[in-house]
Amino acid sequence: MANLRSLWSAVSKINFLGVRSTVEIADRQMIEDIPRVSSRSQLTGRCAVTSRSRGNLSRWRLSRFIFRHMADYNKIAGLQRAMW
Repeated sequence: MANLRSLWSAVSKINFLGVRSTVEIADRQMIEDIPRVSSRSQLTGRCAVTSRSRGNLSRWRLSRFIFRHMADYNKIAGLQRAMW
């Protein structure tokens, strides 16, 4: 849905052709077809385990304290927590 939104916004910004009807059609289609919540800026990354929205490591899709717990007990493949 986000790709469709970016496509329609790109079409609506075309003004070098001098054709206003194409821009108006694109604007109308974007308003009618695409829901408002499909914007990329409104999507938030959440932890896969706890659904927490803050303090996430995007590579593993885990919150920081779940990541730390799993790293302590070697639950994440190829990762070992530093201990000294």
